[in-house]
Parts: sequence; structure tokens; C-alpha cells
Amino acid sequence: MDVFDDVSQLNRIERDCWQHLQSAVTDRDNGWRLPVLATIVQNSVQQRTVVLRGVDELSQVLYFHTDIRSPKVGQLSNNRSISLAFYDHSLSVQLRVQGVANVHTDDVIADAIWSAGEPENLRMYLAPHPPGTISELSTSNLPPEFIGRIPERRDLEAGRSNFCVISVQVLSMDWLLLNRGGHVRAIFGYDQDDETHRKWLCP
Repeated sequence: MDVFDDVSQLNRIERDCWQHLQSAVTDRDNGWRLPVLATIVQNSVQQRTVVLRGVDELSQVLYFHTDIRSPKVGQLSNNRSISLAFYDHSLSVQLRVQGVANVHTDDVIADAIWSAGEPENLRMYLAPHPPGTISELSTSNLPPEFIGRIPERRDLEAGRSNFCVISVQVLSMDWLLLNRGGHVRAIFGYDQDDETHRKWLCP
């Protein structure tokens, strides 16, 4: 079926979005693995790249982890509104996600993602200084013994207190296909009654 003509394709597009997000968690070559996260700081917006670490399609929740000392954690305590922008060059597809963030530190969600994490991905939580700390010299912000070396699992426990998980309750997904013959756009909204609203948008 032609996505440009058949409204019934909305269901397929939404399903493909969630499947592609799921794949991005483990596939390092997936273009949606590294979304840009935006948070609100007073009258300005801050952006940074994060790594997608988990997807729960049934609950419409996305997960990534970060250093609890990071400025974005404090920003989210003041305003939980969050936006993620994904782009996959191979598909020419952009996905913009609007949602509400929750910070997890010592609960089952944080414990599960910490336990499942690879040591090379958790090493950064051994950093002695909070992210963004001014330094006189270029620095990896790692203890000297772990520069250029992946820690053993037991060594990582010293960084557990710096680790937290951000869950994003997805409120909407704005999908855009870039096409020479004409762009195509759709939006999927999720409300508190577990209803999904699917609509075409003008690109």
C-alpha cells in the first residue's frame, strides 16, 4: 500500500516507530539510538545527545540513564516536560517525542537498568567531578586507574550512587518522512485513558 494515499497506514507507521525504537536500544547502527534531548531552563532550552537504553511500547515509556549530578536532572525537577528528537538518515525519517520525565535512583527500574548495563557504558559514573565542572585541563573525568581500561563489575559499585534513570512517559510522537516526491507527516497522541489518537498532519 502507498503510505501517501491510504489512511489505514497510520497504524502501520505507529507500529514501525515503536519497533524501530526497540531496535535502537541494542543496534548501535540504528539512527534513532542517539536522540537529542531538550529540557526547559527558565526562559531557555537546553539540548544534548543521550543514548536510548530502554523502550516499553505497552506503557509508551522510553528510558535513558545519566549522572544524577548532571544539570539536566535538576532541570527536570523544576520542569518535567521533555522533548526528544530522533533522525535516521537511512530512512529519511524524523521522530519528535513530547513527554513527561521521571527520575529513578533507588527503585526497581534503576536497579534493573544498572544491572543490565555493560561496564563500558557505566564507567562514566565513576567520575569524581559532576558533569560540566570547569577544569583547567582537558580531562576524561575518570579515576586514573580506569582511563583506557574497562572496570570490573565490582569496581563499578563505587559509581552506583551517581547513576539514575530518566523515564519518559510519551504523550505524543510526531513522525515525518522526508521524500523527494513530497514529505509525509503524522502524529500519534497518548492520553490518560490509554487511548491512541492517530492523525495525518500537513508537512
